[in-house]
Order: sequence, then structure tokens, then C-alpha cells
Amino acid sequence: MHLILKLQRFPYALLAVTIAIGSIGIAMLYSAAPNAWQPWAYDHALRLACGTALILVLALTDIRLWFRTAFLFYAIALLLLLATLYAPNSVSAKGGTRWLDVGIVVQPSEFVKIAVVLMLARLANGYATRGGNEFVFLFFALIVIAVPTLLILQQPDLGTALILLATGMVALFAAGLRLVFFVLGAGVALFCVPVLWTFLKPYQKQRVLTFLNSESDPLGSSYHIVQSKIALGSGGVFGKGLFQGTQGHLNFLPEKHTDFVFAMFAEEMGFFGGCLLIGLYIILLSLCMGTALKTKHVFGRVLSVGLGATLFLYIFVNLGMVMNLLPVVGVPLPLVSYGGSAMLTATVAIGLVANVHVHRTEWLDRT
Repeated sequence: MHLILKLQRFPYALLAVTIAIGSIGIAMLYSAAPNAWQPWAYDHALRLACGTALILVLALTDIRLWFRTAFLFYAIALLLLLATLYAPNSVSAKGGTRWLDVGIVVQPSEFVKIAVVLMLARLANGYATRGGNEFVFLFFALIVIAVPTLLILQQPDLGTALILLATGMVALFAAGLRLVFFVLGAGVALFCVPVLWTFLKPYQKQRVLTFLNSESDPLGSSYHIVQSKIALGSGGVFGKGLFQGTQGHLNFLPEKHTDFVFAMFAEEMGFFGGCLLIGLYIILLSLCMGTALKTKHVFGRVLSVGLGATLFLYIFVNLGMVMNLLPVVGVPLPLVSYGGSAMLTATVAIGLVANVHVHRTEWLDRT
């Protein structure tokens, strides 16, 4: 496809919403910084600028490149997960070994979400265009999902593992797998819940118990969520004003630049600001789903739905955690929370959705 035609078909609305959400992140990280020497906002702005350029590059590349290299990306992602567990340059913090020091600290479990969706989209396209056996497709798809999920559980990172598992199920649904398989899977999962509880680590069980009774230990295990709810409530309708929040500036709110950045945002910008940010996320996700509906090939449809589901689950889990609607897990808010790996994952996902949008009418049957 000619470059001029690609630029004409580029989803500029998707890029604009991405920049708008990322700009809110810059403002919040500037506010969250304990002093002028803390470069959170500067780092985030630089990453957003690089991510914007990356979205453009990804969108304009040939979609067949991603189709052909899906297995390679998946294999690399698995090797990085293995290195996180066993390599000497792995980094441990907060009870988990989830990072690699390769000159910069990266979190491979972030990248594996993209690789799994790419691989599932490749398998789904082959299954749909060649009329493959549904059970064979399901068997290999479950292996693609299960292997990285088990590796992530070893880190341990239950939240990311569950998000990866849920993303995989959504991708399989988009691939056209019959509903009966999901009903059976849900039944098995519910049956296994009591058994899985016995395998949870003590701190993971405590998070669930804290969720069920968030006031049980306000100065201990419940401290994060109690302070988050205070920040959310004290913002009122229109907030205390940008850079005027007290919970964050007085350091009552923990992880205010990462997992609990939305609580700080709601305190400063209020209910109105919170709804505005959620509205931007809804537009972002709607554009991802719109791309899937317009796409003629299965690879692009599954890829768009799977990556959209990844973004949705991160948004849903983070906001649910901050509002005490879900247990506290270490999940960042896409494009807003501080973190290089999270920003790279979000922009790559958006870039690949943009790539599908540009190539939405191209067929991959003979690729």
C-alpha cells in the first residue's frame, strides 16, 4: 500500500485521544513529584513523545510483518520471562522478581501481553481461513496462553497473570470459538476457586480479606485503600484544584505516581475530572473495537479486540482497585501511571491497532 494512502487511512482520532490521556499523566506526575528534582513528569513526557512516534511507525509498517513474526515475538517474550526468573540481572522488589536490568529496568510481563495476542491472532487467522479443527485450534491456543501465565505466576504476579488469562479468553471469543467452551471453562474455574485459595501466598490472601473489609486495619494492610478513598471523597464534584491536593502532597497517599495516580487525580480534579478521564478511555476503547468491526481479516479483528481488551482490563482493574471495588494489585493506569514498560506496552498496543485500521481491507489468506 502506498505511503500517502496509509497516511490518509491513519486513525488520527486514536492518536489524539492517546496524547490527551498521556498529557493528563504528565500533569499528575508533575503534581505528584515530592520536589522539583524528581523527573517523573519529564520522563513521562519524553516517553509519551517517543510512544507517539512509535504509534506512527507501527501503523505505517506492512501488517504482514507482524503476521509473519508473531511466533518470533512470542518466543522472545517467553525467553525474557525465563530470564526474569533465573538470570543474574533480574531485579526483585516488593516481594516479587518481575524486572530485568538490561541497562534500563524493564518488566517482561508487560511485553508478553502483546506477544500472546499477536500469536493468538496468527493462530485464529489460520484456523478461520483454512477451515482447521476447532479442538486443535483450542489446544494450541490454550498452550500459548498457559505457558506465559504459569511463568508470571512464578514471579509471583497474580494480577498480571489473571489479566493475561482474561485477555486470552477475549481473543478466543473474537476468533469465533463456540460459546459452550467458555461456559465450560467458567464452570471449571468456579469449581477450582476453593482449591486455588490454598495456593495463594499469605500477602495475596490478605489483599482479598482487606478488600472484603477495608476498614479492618487502617494503619496496616488497609492503609492504601483507606487513603485512596479519602482522596477520592475529598475531591468533591470539581476537586481542590490542580496541584492543590493534600493527600498526595502530604504523602498520605502511597504509590501516588503509579498504581494510585487516579486517586490523586480525582482529589485535584474531582468527580467531573474523573468522569472526563474515564470518558477519554471509553473513546479510546471504542476506537479499538470500531477498528475490529471494520476489519475484513481475522488476524486484524482478533488483534484489535485482544489489544483493546488488554487496555480495558488494565483500566478496569486499576480503577476498581482505587475505588475499593476490587482487591489491591500492582496494575498501572495506562498512559497515566509512571513507568517505562507500561507506557511502551500501551503505545505498542495502540500502534498495532492503528496498523490494523490502516490495513483493514487487506486479506491475509495467502500470507
